[in-house]
Amino acid sequence: MGLFSLSGGVTFEPSTDIPQLDGKVILVTDANTGLGKQTVLELARHRPAKIFLTARTLDKANHAISEIHQAVSNVALESLELDLRSLQSVQKAAKVFTSSSERLDILFLNAGIMAHPEGITNDGYEIQFGTNHRVAYGSMLSKSNGEALGTVARYGQSKLAKILFAQELARRYRELTVSSVHPGIVLTNLSNVMVETSFWKKIAMKLIAPLQGVTVEEGVKNQLWASTAPNVISGEYYEPVGVAGKGNKYTRDPKLAEELLDWTEKELNELKL
Repeated sequence: MGLFSLSGGVTFEPSTDIPQLDGKVILVTDANTGLGKQTVLELARHRPAKIFLTARTLDKANHAISEIHQAVSNVALESLELDLRSLQSVQKAAKVFTSSSERLDILFLNAGIMAHPEGITNDGYEIQFGTNHRVAYGSMLSKSNGEALGTVARYGQSKLAKILFAQELARRYRELTVSSVHPGIVLTNLSNVMVETSFWKKIAMKLIAPLQGVTVEEGVKNQLWASTAPNVISGEYYEPVGVAGKGNKYTRDPKLAEELLDWTEKELNELKL
């Protein structure tokens, strides 16, 4: 799907390169704004059986559904309340979903916070790690609040966990296709939470983002490609669009990936989840 571009990636247009999704059930987290909402909109145009949209409140999810139905009316969309900062909310959402659907074909773990002030989730995990380590799987900081790390460093650590987590899931569950993706610098409100960042860094972000950033419509292409293209390598990390092989020694550390998933499962077992 898609031709190779001069930049080394692929040329991917959702309207023509996403295959028909007849019978597919899809779940997209944080789907009321930004990349999540755009993901639902693009997939809705290709006849899926149903798409579940999650948001922190049902009102937010239902509002997004109303807006998407204005563009694509003949698609089944269902709202699901999910706050990734709370494992109790994750567990509740999982129960609601499994009682509503017998299958799940495509899962987008799409949500994130960036350079957030020091803090912890409802379950005691550093807040960026607890939110960005998908499905609120916690941090490797032994439930510390991350005081030893700056805001951007904590954000980077949480994104490293995402990459390692996908690698280890792919290794252990070979029947699944799992990938982690980077959308590029997208002009969304993600960086608006950088309240702890210095004044000059905020100014730099405001100046640089419009020059280097891409629209949501462009930024969503990498994750849409990774979820629908036939040649996706399970466990791989992709930069836009479909560019594999990036990263560093930490993102390609199988021992660290194994330890992360073992730790995650241990934490969930201790919480009886």
